[in-house]
Amino acid sequence: MSIDRSNAPELVDTRSREAVTTPPASGLPSDPDLPVDSINILLVDDEPKNLTVLETILEDPTYRLVKATSVDQALQALVIDEFALLILDIQMPEMTGLQLAQMIRGRKKIAQVPIIFLTAYYHEDQDVLNGYGTGAVDYLFKPVKPAILRSKVTVFAELYRKSRLLRAELVERRRAEEQLRQLNEALEHSKGRLLALTAELNLTEQRERKRVAIELRDSPVLRQRGFFAGRPVPDGSGRKDLAWLRADGSEMTEREWHSPDLRTLGMYLDGDGIRHRGPRGERLTDESYLLVLHAGAEDTTFALPGLPWASGWEVVVDTVYPDGLPPPAAARPAAGLDLPLAGRSAVLLRSVRTPLVGAPRMVTEPPGPGTV
Repeated sequence: MSIDRSNAPELVDTRSREAVTTPPASGLPSDPDLPVDSINILLVDDEPKNLTVLETILEDPTYRLVKATSVDQALQALVIDEFALLILDIQMPEMTGLQLAQMIRGRKKIAQVPIIFLTAYYHEDQDVLNGYGTGAVDYLFKPVKPAILRSKVTVFAELYRKSRLLRAELVERRRAEEQLRQLNEALEHSKGRLLALTAELNLTEQRERKRVAIELRDSPVLRQRGFFAGRPVPDGSGRKDLAWLRADGSEMTEREWHSPDLRTLGMYLDGDGIRHRGPRGERLTDESYLLVLHAGAEDTTFALPGLPWASGWEVVVDTVYPDGLPPPAAARPAAGLDLPLAGRSAVLLRSVRTPLVGAPRMVTEPPGPGTV
C-alpha cells in the first residue's frame, strides 16, 4: 500500500482503500459496505509500516481506520470527519505529537477527540506527564502489545457509540419538544377560537330566547281578550279554536274533564280561531299552540295529535329546562309520536303545518258589522 506524499496531501481510508479528500455530507462514513454504526479511528505515524501494524492489530468490521503520515494529513482528516479516537505517534518529522495534540486542543471543533500517544523514546515520567498535559487520555510504549491496544480502543469506541446515541436522543427529544411546543401553540389558538365561538353561540342563544319571549308575549292567540268557545275555525279544516286533549292525543269528554284521576291533559289553541280584531279592525291570525300539563309526580308521555291539528310540533317552552327554553338544536317532535313529560311539568308546543308559517301573521279583512 502506498502513501501519496505530494504537496496536496491525501488521506488513505484503509477500509475503502480510496483516498478521502472530501467530507461525507452527513459526517458519517460514506462507504456503503461499512456498518451504519461504524467508528472512525485516526492513525497518525510518519512510518507506513507502523500504520500497517496498527491496521492489522485493530482490524474490526465496525472500525473505519483512516491513516495519516503527516501533521497536515492528520489535521485535514480531523476537519473532514468525526473521529472517536486518535492514535498518535509522538516522534514526527515536522513537529512532535505533543505539539500536534496542543494544536488539536486549541481548535474547538476537534478539541474533545481522545488521544492515545505511542512512543518508543519518551519513557521518563516527565514525558508521560507532558503527554497527559497536552490532553492525552493514554500513553503506550512501543512495541505495542496488541491485546492492550485493542482493549483500550474498544473502551473508547464504546464510549463514542454511547455518546453518539445520547446525542441522537437529545436531537430527537428537542424535535419532540418543538413539536409539542407547536401543538401547544395550535391548541392555544384553537382554544381562543373555541372561546370566541362559544361566546358567539351564547349570544345567539340569548337573542333567540329574547325573540321567543317577545313572540310569546305578543302572540294574539296566547293573549286573547275573551275565552275560546270550542267553535270550528273559519277555514273548514274541522279544527276548533279550543280543544282539550287526553294523553292519547284525542279530544276529552266532559266526563273525563271532571275525573278525579286526571293528571295529564293538553289544551290546543288555534291561531285561525282568534275572534277579536286588530287595532284597525283587521282580522288576526297567529300560530297554533298546544299546552301540555302533567300534574303527576312520575314521568309519562303525551301522544302528539296529527292532522288536521298539525303535521309536526316544535317545543317552545319546556319546564324541564332551568329557564324553560330548549336549546336551539333540540329535535322537533313529529305528530303521532309520544312526547316525554317529566313529573309535574308543562310543555308549550307550536303547531307545524306545511308550509310552516311565521308567527304571528296578520290577515287584513274588512271589518264587518257587529265585529268585536
